[in-house]
Amino acid sequence: MYKHDILMDMNSHLSGKWTLGLISFIAVWHLFGVVSNFYETTLWCDVVTHFLGGVWIVFVLKWLLDLGFLSRSFGTFFVLISVVFVGGILWEVFEIVGGITAFTQTHYWFETVKDVCVDVLGGCLGYQIVCKVIDKK
Repeated sequence: MYKHDILMDMNSHLSGKWTLGLISFIAVWHLFGVVSNFYETTLWCDVVTHFLGGVWIVFVLKWLLDLGFLSRSFGTFFVLISVVFVGGILWEVFEIVGGITAFTQTHYWFETVKDVCVDVLGGCLGYQIVCKVIDKK
């Protein structure tokens, strides 16, 4: 095994830990939000979930890059944020199809745009963490 291979393996292990740690936190946060009815009583609960979801998508893509499942062109800021944007849209469709939210609610479009924007902001932070923390170790 070459030095480069060892470094790549260490980097993928580190990005995997960040990814699994964050999704674990999101799962606990979401469970708390559902069980305690926090989503219904606190406006910012959904914002935290979407923001962390955007960060998580970037972490997953970084992990897949490190493992060699994606080409390096996927590592550009524009591509990563575009994937976060599409992921946010797909999540909103899932919410409609799954009956989590009603398409007929008067504030639906405002909430959807807000959620996708917060997803993208989370993706931007995720990109900064990847560039400044994960890749620097």
